[in-house]
Amino acid sequence: MINLKFIHCADLHLGSSFEGLDGIDDSQLKVLINSGIRALTKVIAVAVAEKVDFIIFAGDIFDGHQINLSLQLKLKSLFEELQNHNIYVFIAFGNHDFQNLDKVNFYFPENVYIFPNQVTTKKIIIGNDEIAVTGFSYGERWVKSEIANYPQHLDVKWHIGMLHGAAVEDDSLQNYAPFRLNELLSKNYDYWALGHIHSRRILNEKPPIIYAGSLQGRNNKEVGAKGFYMVGEIDGRLCPEFRKIDGLKWENIDKSISKVQMYEDVEAELIQDIEHKTSGNNKLTVISINLKINAKNTELLANIQNEYLLRTLRRSVNKEVFIRKINYEIVTVAETIRLDQEILEKVKDDVFNKEVISDLLGKLKNFEFIDDHFKNEDVTKEILEKAKLNLIEDVDDYEDFRS
Repeated sequence: MINLKFIHCADLHLGSSFEGLDGIDDSQLKVLINSGIRALTKVIAVAVAEKVDFIIFAGDIFDGHQINLSLQLKLKSLFEELQNHNIYVFIAFGNHDFQNLDKVNFYFPENVYIFPNQVTTKKIIIGNDEIAVTGFSYGERWVKSEIANYPQHLDVKWHIGMLHGAAVEDDSLQNYAPFRLNELLSKNYDYWALGHIHSRRILNEKPPIIYAGSLQGRNNKEVGAKGFYMVGEIDGRLCPEFRKIDGLKWENIDKSISKVQMYEDVEAELIQDIEHKTSGNNKLTVISINLKINAKNTELLANIQNEYLLRTLRRSVNKEVFIRKINYEIVTVAETIRLDQEILEKVKDDVFNKEVISDLLGKLKNFEFIDDHFKNEDVTKEILEKAKLNLIEDVDDYEDFRS
């Protein structure tokens, strides 16, 4: 008996354009541009080496619906390699690479099946077992729910659903083939191969209902490990295992600089942060730095605005790291120390009250004119407000107060 084995991946977005890369050198840019195809080539190599039965591409294999000939030829070559090893390919187009398949033809080899714009089931034979795969391709950018058109589990060994869509609670305003988890479960399929969300997400374990996430990160919103799921038959059910693609990485460094610091100290800290983020990585890592800065750090702000800090950090790293950009936000002291409502209430009740004022006056209260003055509600209110402002003007004073 042959146990089923297949690969589930999604959201390759081949042909993506990249922005905000001023200063990148030619070798790094080449790695970036070719990162999608390189990731896909690694998937193909794994498929051949581990003798999988088929690969599922659950939408947005391309970044746009106008697909250039060069990309098609590259995919054709890779798919022919799979055909040479009797590996099927199932493709569903998504909201980015939507295609009117009544008017468009792709000249891929015979092992490739492209789902039409209507929900369709394709059956294949693996060993002695019949396998059904159900899915559809977007014919336009926005698609309403199609779940009602998916059949119940057919009389086959394994039934797999493909869907490029959004998991939602309320589908009234959704345009990306919205669905609810219970709708998928009601079909009794053995595995749901989902696409559209670029982060990995397991919606259900038995049966597996899984977003594979993007195969290769494309910007600083798609950080961390990326890859695909290897799905195998174990003890009568389909079990997914995540496989990381060791390729180009995108990372963020988020840092809050609430106190006034020497510029040189901040620069040194950032170099350490970059080294920590890239330690042990021998692949290109693109880093965006996001800073929240106390407005009193004037030298630091100047060196960000004139890009001196950016140039310095770029000189400090090796060829496997590119510092893409330094974003910064100037925060008020109140924001920096995050005076939430609970703290404000505590401050008001425990510190800013008439008893405290009375204690501070001490023996001065024995002078009637002073005592009368500070009993005046307007005077008391003014003192309390000024005290609050003085407190939040200096972070260190506030932190001492909290401790």
